Amino acid sequence: MPIIKNFRRLLPLVFLLAFTIFSCEKVDTSDFVEQAKITAGYASAEDNIADLFVLFHKALHDTTLVNTGEATIDSAHVEFIQNSGPAYAEFVFDFGPDGKNCPDGKFRQGQISAVLSNSFDQPDAVFTANFENYMADSLLLKGQFSYKNTGQVVVGQLKYEIAMEVSFYLSNNKTLTLSAQRDLFWKSGYDKPYNTVNHVFVMPGGASALYFGYEGSVTPVSVLEVTITEDWTIQFSCFNPIKKGYFEISLDDSMIIVMLNGEFVDVDDDGCADKIIITNIDNSYGYPYYF
Repeated sequence: MPIIKNFRRLLPLVFLLAFTIFSCEKVDTSDFVEQAKITAGYASAEDNIADLFVLFHKALHDTTLVNTGEATIDSAHVEFIQNSGPAYAEFVFDFGPDGKNCPDGKFRQGQISAVLSNSFDQPDAVFTANFENYMADSLLLKGQFSYKNTGQVVVGQLKYEIAMEVSFYLSNNKTLTLSAQRDLFWKSGYDKPYNTVNHVFVMPGGASALYFGYEGSVTPVSVLEVTITEDWTIQFSCFNPIKKGYFEISLDDSMIIVMLNGEFVDVDDDGCADKIIITNIDNSYGYPYYF
């Protein structure tokens, strides 16, 4: 396993070499590598949010949780409290102070609290989660994520909306803030809502992000604008739930604006993406980022 991990660390350099080895001129790729690393940090944030979306969706459709008030979902101990007041229900997702090794291979600790405005099968019901002391591996998340049932059907798919404003911290330093408002379409599995392993969503839209780096900067190093150029597919049967999709990202560091492309790729042909290929705008350089 260490050999595999070390090999993966070298893959970005190997990949760049494959692009440049036949060139007669020595090419300086340091700027592209730094831009690709920032893009990889953004992609990591999206991966973490997708994991949470899957967890929340499972909780909203878990019969054991609703019937008994508690359940274990993806290693989290989840409590469900139904109210008679303005908040229809409350949720607590607890990974414990010492943390849990989760089925997808990530280590999570802390708690997430959430409220639900109405039964989630009702139009305009909103599930809102707040992060304060929740960590995924070494990343601390702070902020809010909401998931709304619009009650609409578009081309045979149920339409939902998500909104987020989440900051990511590493060693007490804010590294990135991610903001997005997106439509989300339940493509398949809605006829059996409690059999979540078969659920598939598609997601268009985009996001904005502020990148702060890892040195404790209080002002953003780069401003990122993201456009999903081919709808992302979120597949619940995958440990990395974003199965496929493409995006274009603009990085503005106040000195220059550059454009990069990203593609979710299934390397081992198991039907699930396990890396992103990040390229510059003309695809002359590439950088792989593994989840």
